[in-house]
This record gives sequence, C-alpha cells and structure tokens, in this order.
Amino acid sequence: MELHLQPRSASCSVSGKEFAEGDRVVSFLVREGAELKRLDCSAEVETQAVVQGEVLCRWTRVHKATVRAGSADRELRMTAESLFLALTEEGNPVEENADLKQFLALMLERKRVLKARGRSSEGRPLFFHAASNRTIEVPAGEMDAAFFVAVREKLGVLLGEPASPAAQPEQ
Repeated sequence: MELHLQPRSASCSVSGKEFAEGDRVVSFLVREGAELKRLDCSAEVETQAVVQGEVLCRWTRVHKATVRAGSADRELRMTAESLFLALTEEGNPVEENADLKQFLALMLERKRVLKARGRSSEGRPLFFHAASNRTIEVPAGEMDAAFFVAVREKLGVLLGEPASPAAQPEQ
C-alpha cells in the first residue's frame, strides 16, 4: 500500500519564513472535506497555526536542506515506510498517532521492511529497521473494532477511499 502525500514545504505555513537547516518543523496531516492536505510550520509558531478541518496526525522533524537533484520527485512519493519513520522519530512522542504507528509497524513487518525484536522493559513491541539501523519501540494498544475503524478512517482518507456508511454524518 503506497501513500502519496504532499512534499515537505520549504517555508512555514504560518509565518511564510523559509526553513533553515536544523529548524524544528511540525507537520500536520489534515482532512478538509474530501481533500487531504499537509501543513508544515515552525515549532516556534505552532500554537498560532490555524488548522481548518480534522487533524489526522501530527509529527515533528528537524529540517534538512535538500541538495540532491530530483529530490522533489522523491519527496512526492512518501510511502508507508517514510510516514512510519516520521511518526516514530526521536523527539516525536505524539501518542494520538499510536494506533497508526502500530498498524504501520505490523504492515511493514509483513512486507519485511521491519523485523520484530521482542519487547521493551515496558512490554511494548520492538521492531528493527535495517535501512536506518534503528530499533523502534511501538505503542501497543488493544486491536479491537474501534482500533480498526480509526485506522481505516485515517488510511481511507490517505488512499482516497470513501468513508464507511457508519462514519459518514447523518443529513
């Protein structure tokens, strides 16, 4: 399953200021009606960000200047793997994305991108990502019907699938 998102922005959506090397950037994945948008803003002005629509997930990263030719094309193809890595970056402990992290980890394990490495001292599953040489601790939640409905809704928006009848508002 491939997820295609907007590429990283070179400037803050709140202040309009260009991001510099090493700036902390907060990204939001937002659903506005049937559209999916990505908003990037500087961590300093995150509280001033006006987000229209439902925030599906949020992550923080350190801005790195792109120097390779063709990197804009590569940025257009944000896959499930890069979304998972962005959500599990150190310094990004947002728990509102726990169900999405858990689902992506299981999906990537099935694709053999991640390898299960047991459990942490807190009992959370550990996965090893060979390409980045990182061991990643993933939140473990109850995989009940509500879990799958939440993940389906988030991923359905990313894939452009219509919402289930139960998730659509009554008219």
